[in-house]
Parts: sequence; structure tokens; C-alpha cells
Amino acid sequence: KKWNSVNSSIELKERVLKKNIKLLDHKDTIISEYKKYSSSLDNVSNILNYIENQAQGFGVKIANIRPRPIDKESQYDKVIIEIEIEGSFDSINSFTKELIRPPVFITVDRFDLRSSYRDITKFKGTLTLNKIII
Repeated sequence: KKWNSVNSSIELKERVLKKNIKLLDHKDTIISEYKKYSSSLDNVSNILNYIENQAQGFGVKIANIRPRPIDKESQYDKVIIEIEIEGSFDSINSFTKELIRPPVFITVDRFDLRSSYRDITKFKGTLTLNKIII
């Protein structure tokens, strides 16, 4: 039993290392993409395009997308975006996971998901997202 526990621990650490190595391999791309999406207030449209492209890539339909007025803080600006989405549970889950990854680092503040009355394999939801612009 002790060896099984040690082996499991090693396998877990190997997976974490592989993931981190993959991120390091893409470091330059991540940095350039981050700079593209975080450099100025004009990038709100880039962020919206990024969200729409990711949704389309995962088969998630965006029924409505509403950016709120930008909150100006002393050190940064915060963009809050509400989106209404529709899709399968797996596609919505994958889409949401992709939004919070580098290079964009969008935060999900609110996630409301409910099944469709007509088709139980489809879900509708509302996401409130925020993105810090430095």
C-alpha cells in the first residue's frame, strides 16, 4: 500500500511537471498574447472577440454579450462582461475552463446554468466575467 501511495504521488507530480513544461514551451506566445489583450482600453473589443471565438470553437452559442462600463481603479481598469450562452454541458465547461487560462486570465464572477426545457442535453446560462486591464 505504501508503494501504491508513493507511485500515485509520483504520477501526480509528473502530470503537473508536464503541464508546466508545456506552459514554458509556449511562454513567448503566452506573453505576446497577454500583452495584446492587456495593453490599453481599446482592447475591450479584442477581449470580446476572444470570448466569441472561444465560444464558437467549443460549440457554445452566445445569445447576448453585454460589456458594462469600465471600472477605473487607481492601478488598473476592470472590464465586466455579461454573456448569455447555450450549449451542451461539456462544451460550456470546456469553454469556461479555456477563458480562465493564460494568456487572457478572465475571471468568472457568476455562473448560472440551467437545463433547457425542450432538450435536456442542452443548457442555457449566464456568465459574469471580469478582466483586469493594466
